[in-house]
Amino acid sequence: MTTDIRLFRPPRSADVTLFSLGLVALIASVWSVLVFGTTGLPRILALGAAGLALVLTIVWRRPYDSLAWIPVLIVPPQFLNVFAHEVIVMPLMVFMLFYGHRRNLKWVFQLDPIEVVLLLFFSWAVFGFFWVREWWWWLFGVRKLLLGWIALWVAWRWCRFIPPHRLLIGITATSVFLSLAVMERAVSYGWFSGIPHSHMRRQSTDLGWGNSNYIAALLTLLLPTVISQAMTAKSRVARTLGIIGIPLTAMVVTIASSRGGSLLTLAIALFMVFRSKIKSWVLFVSAPAAIALLTLGPGAKLLLSRFQSIEDMYSVVIRFYIWRAAWFRVVEFWPRGLGLNQGFGHPDKLHLEATHNEWLAIASELSLVGLVLWVTFLVLVYRRILRVARHPATRVEGQALQLTFWIIQLNCMFEPTIFGVQYQFLMMWIFGAYFGWAERMWEQSGAGAADPVPASPATARSIALPGTAAGSAAGS
Repeated sequence: MTTDIRLFRPPRSADVTLFSLGLVALIASVWSVLVFGTTGLPRILALGAAGLALVLTIVWRRPYDSLAWIPVLIVPPQFLNVFAHEVIVMPLMVFMLFYGHRRNLKWVFQLDPIEVVLLLFFSWAVFGFFWVREWWWWLFGVRKLLLGWIALWVAWRWCRFIPPHRLLIGITATSVFLSLAVMERAVSYGWFSGIPHSHMRRQSTDLGWGNSNYIAALLTLLLPTVISQAMTAKSRVARTLGIIGIPLTAMVVTIASSRGGSLLTLAIALFMVFRSKIKSWVLFVSAPAAIALLTLGPGAKLLLSRFQSIEDMYSVVIRFYIWRAAWFRVVEFWPRGLGLNQGFGHPDKLHLEATHNEWLAIASELSLVGLVLWVTFLVLVYRRILRVARHPATRVEGQALQLTFWIIQLNCMFEPTIFGVQYQFLMMWIFGAYFGWAERMWEQSGAGAADPVPASPATARSIALPGTAAGSAAGS
């Protein structure tokens, strides 16, 4: 049975017109901002016209494919206390449930063990409502965890509606757009026209929802996919975005003067280069640019000084005191836990300070049950990642995902990352996108592949929608 839903039927000429307007507006806005330093209303109008025209072009012509770029929507700040990606991904889930029910697609409703365990983790966090003190902080934590689970669920299944490699392109595009947004902020703050100082690294990278170290953590989370796409992707768009994203990431990490981010960026680049099949020209173009931007680019002097300054190194020492206070909190509320997100309102030595270690955060807030469920989730995820990395059809991308997993684990031991709104969403979206993509690749490689395809919610024939090449639908 073939499914055909036509929501948009625009004339082809509309694409050319919209794209032309968007391209002209984009060039004009970038030129005015970077060369003439135009600020205020003219820049807003130019950027707004460019964004509107390009978005209309993509969504109008390829409404389903454009949803693979949902992660890009983490970049804008909140509007009415809601982020753009939340506004899109939740209705998309409702649409998929309605569509799956209408077409009797059982795989839409079947949950993988990974999703079940994450849902149990979420349920335990919700159950803590009965003993929390600050219900607002609890509700904010529930919002983040729920959005993460939805991201995993949607990305995993959306691979059935569009060519799955486009979800990986969307992840790469997110890195590019996030980097450009930070650079625009740095330009408007005067980073490139003055002498950078330590206090400027936060203000010049502040996007309204995060700055400096948090931005660097997000970029390092995306970097393995960016490098993988630059080196091995068959799509010209994916390769181009990847090649652009590598030096942009290095430049933004330098502007943020993030010590951990810079070390992880270099480590990721070296790992990907020596573990993957790389085209020599990509290495010769991207690697020198990335290294030069890290060591000689804007803010490089400030970044290097942060490794030598006693004052800046104090932030390393203070973490030990924070971890000590967090451990006392774990012992005090064991084994029930303080409650989801309750650490920010608890009147102890930490109070509004984050634990800077997500394991201590889970242990103190969700205690024994939360730790067991989270460890179970990570074990199931890593077992699936190993399966992806060992399969001949998905080996290279599986290595990138494997590196992403360990970056997450390393980062969460020093920074409050995993349960941040943007980080949680991106992390789960990446897992879902890769798992869904891998299953499609396994199916295309044939039943006699070296590693059998496991039963999962997305293991079904794909659905053909207008403007996609996803295949034919399955009734169940």
